[in-house]
Amino acid sequence: MTDSMKNEGFKPGHELHIWHRDGKYILIDGHIHRHCAMKAGLTSVPCIIHHFETLDEAKKYAIYEQTNRRNLSEGGLCSRS
Repeated sequence: MTDSMKNEGFKPGHELHIWHRDGKYILIDGHIHRHCAMKAGLTSVPCIIHHFETLDEAKKYAIYEQTNRRNLSEGGLCSRS
């Protein structure tokens, strides 16, 4: 994934999901994409800002997104170079 980002940039449809809470921005989904983007040297990535009412609502969203992702059981998605 890191090499792909170096060559092609951040692909649409893989935005980071951010919760805007009390003036802070909290990453709730997209941790691996963020990590690989940083390793690839990207300085900005697309994000979707969410305005959840409660921590429980944010957690439910993150769990839903992660359990419905096809690559959930795959390991080592970022190159380790």
